Amino acid sequence: MRPWHTLGAACGALAVTAVLTTAPFATEARAVQVATGSFTYRYGGPDGQVMTRSMQNPTADVCITIEEAADPASSQPAFGPRNDTDWWTLVFDDAVCAGDSRSLRPHGIATADRLKLRSVKFLYR
Repeated sequence: MRPWHTLGAACGALAVTAVLTTAPFATEARAVQVATGSFTYRYGGPDGQVMTRSMQNPTADVCITIEEAADPASSQPAFGPRNDTDWWTLVFDDAVCAGDSRSLRPHGIATADRLKLRSVKFLYR
């Protein structure tokens, strides 16, 4: 082969290697993004008393199931969410971020108790 062909092949192989090795790092960096602030919701405790739970700096772009409201057969949905994070959120009426959803703006006001949720997802800005 000519020297230029060899050099071109080597540069091409290096470029492909660089692309393939940097792609997983981009995915990992995205997985650790967090929404700064707190997300608060209320739920009915085992004795029927209203309880409040708050998530601090939750992970973004993943479905977070509300543990106290996950099973429709044994628990009522959580209610009255308040998004005091710097990211938009979607609250879902299903435990796996499916079904009907409502969006909540960053640093929003408290919502009405009639807004129910079983999971939440924090969206990238």
